[in-house]
Amino acid sequence: MIEKGDKVHYRELLDAHKVFEAKFGNFIYNLAIGAISLAKSVEEKVFPIIVFLLCWNRHWYWENDQGKAALNDLEGHVKALYETLRRLKPIIQDLKEVKLWKADFTKELERKAQIVFEEMAKVCGYTGASKALHLLAPNFFVMWDDRIRREGYELESHQYVDFLRLMKERIFKALREYASEKNTGLD
Repeated sequence: MIEKGDKVHYRELLDAHKVFEAKFGNFIYNLAIGAISLAKSVEEKVFPIIVFLLCWNRHWYWENDQGKAALNDLEGHVKALYETLRRLKPIIQDLKEVKLWKADFTKELERKAQIVFEEMAKVCGYTGASKALHLLAPNFFVMWDDRIRREGYELESHQYVDFLRLMKERIFKALREYASEKNTGLD
């Protein structure tokens, strides 16, 4: 188990990813990322996100009262997701251009990340918000889940921004190690 302060070598991250892929697969994830990258409108993004969340966030739909209510009114849930994405589109578009490992966490960047995370969490919970946002801006938003939060993170959006800062440090360290070992640049 990786704790908040642990140092992780890039090979450990790659190995952990291989184990995850072998156990859970990545087909649905890859389809969702692909569909969203081709989508030109919010309407085209809603269905890949909702299908992804129903698969990768299913415990929220089964076990959480808000999730059960969303599943019982799927029409309303999809509409709420659509309306939220439409409202947040300009901010998400800005964040899509940011690479986490290069991010300068200014007050403005933190505010934008916090706003979109809080608003998405109202529709699909904390875990679902991180997953949906990752699909929309994969180079900036990192998915988190109950296991990560149990290891020392709170369920508040300002904590998610702290989590993003920590992930930035870890990603930068892993990229730096990789570049050093492969004798290449960071870009």
